[in-house]
Amino acid sequence: MDENAITFEDGDMYTAHSMAEKNYENDESATELTIEEFNGTKQLRVQVLDKDDSGTYKVPKVVFNLAELVGAENLNKIKSISCDITGVAVGMFTGDDGSEMLVPGNVMGALGGNLAAEKKTDADGGLLQNTWANLTEFSFAEWENNWVYSHVEANILLDANRYEAGYDGATLVLMRWGIPNQADLYIDNITFYDEDGKSIPLAYKPSGDAAGADSSKAE
Repeated sequence: MDENAITFEDGDMYTAHSMAEKNYENDESATELTIEEFNGTKQLRVQVLDKDDSGTYKVPKVVFNLAELVGAENLNKIKSISCDITGVAVGMFTGDDGSEMLVPGNVMGALGGNLAAEKKTDADGGLLQNTWANLTEFSFAEWENNWVYSHVEANILLDANRYEAGYDGATLVLMRWGIPNQADLYIDNITFYDEDGKSIPLAYKPSGDAAGADSSKAE
């Protein structure tokens, strides 16, 4: 655990909230976000609330405001991001043969974010920086136990694709693709690194309030 990691041990959400495009009418799900202990540490628990028309649990999209976390002036220093992700089964997975297992199954998703307020182009009009980028995709699975863990690292390969300094709307978004059974996500140890591999100190000041549910289900 790095000294500048977001560990959630103080019970703060660290700006975490759900993305709600068109009042959750698209593929994203409303979620309940809480800080809870799992495997001996406090972590951000993501409970997925919605299913699509086929009965598949929809995509949780958990958003963090990077400008608040590291300071808007430091956004362009971010070269890589790491975090710990755990998938925990809540509902039974039904196999093709009808058998039921309390397993999370496939845990697949991505870390992404909006890199800058405006698209940038080179002298020839070529695109240098998108407003959105998939920083990395992850995939891991568990078919024998009721939880599975992975350490995920995302590297911004091109300098042109770094976050833009001073952009107050910069975000980090964690997504898990839809799955047939109910399974929670636990997120921990979010850390931001510069190009030398040194962790970037947090500018965010925790509120000190006890953690509570995120009212992310729109009225």
